[in-house]
Amino acid sequence: MLRSDVFWAEPVVVRLLGGSNRYFRSVHDTLDFLQNEWPVRGGSSCHEAARCCEAALMKAQSPEHARRLFVIACAEVGFEICNERVVRYSPRPSHNVKSLRSAVHDRL
Repeated sequence: MLRSDVFWAEPVVVRLLGGSNRYFRSVHDTLDFLQNEWPVRGGSSCHEAARCCEAALMKAQSPEHARRLFVIACAEVGFEICNERVVRYSPRPSHNVKSLRSAVHDRL
């Protein structure tokens, strides 16, 4: 059962594929987006971020870890993160999710 929402000190500001910015201020809002509005079906980063958000709502995982995984998932599908120092994800073969995760974790 999900518990009360958890808010981040600073929202994640994402530029969606249509060009508009969306502010994610809480774990619940982020989980809802990942489960109901995510533009790509499947994807391990999306599923991992959603599982971590669920765990954060149940106080079994750090909300900041859920936030980091959300940032990684967004970068992976090409969303621009407007308020984070994130290495831009490029679908070139030389980039992989592991190196992207490492770069995001080092910078957050």
